[in-house]
Amino acid sequence: MIKEKVKANDNIFVYISKDIKVNGAILKKYSVGIIESKGKKESKVNFIWFKEPIAISNSDYKIFDPVKTGDLYLKKVCNVCQRLLNTKIFSKKELSCGECKKIIDGFNVNSKKIKGRKKNKTELEFFNCPVCDKTAIPKLTNKIALDHSHKDLHIRGWVCDGCNAGISKFKDEIILFTNAIKLLN
Repeated sequence: MIKEKVKANDNIFVYISKDIKVNGAILKKYSVGIIESKGKKESKVNFIWFKEPIAISNSDYKIFDPVKTGDLYLKKVCNVCQRLLNTKIFSKKELSCGECKKIIDGFNVNSKKIKGRKKNKTELEFFNCPVCDKTAIPKLTNKIALDHSHKDLHIRGWVCDGCNAGISKFKDEIILFTNAIKLLN
């Protein structure tokens, strides 16, 4: 099979047109990848979820222009599931699709646990964030959030909105926090 190597600056972005089983995992329909090399019948495609390129039949993917994606276009790539999806399923200016956003925001956290914790939340009283020590008055000077693990949905406690966003950027991975500390030092 003759393969044509794709140059780094000539990235060809693709999305797959159906679910594909890869090493026991499912690569979901619309997952985005970059062609590493193209053959007559199949191409090697790099996907964010796999360390090695995956052989994909040329009939199982479609090429798209990543510059023509986002809020102003019909399609947008979710920053969590890495799929090219209809822009209508994203909230305005959100980077995550509706399905991923529900998971990130704790939609799947046990509602009885949340209700119990929310009863204990102080509103219009001073709140000190246990992470940054910022003092705020919830709903007046700053938002606070009920922080939880996205892996096992364990509720960790109340933090300011900024720290909650920061913690979520590290995806509950201690190694990412460790790397950030090394960078700061």
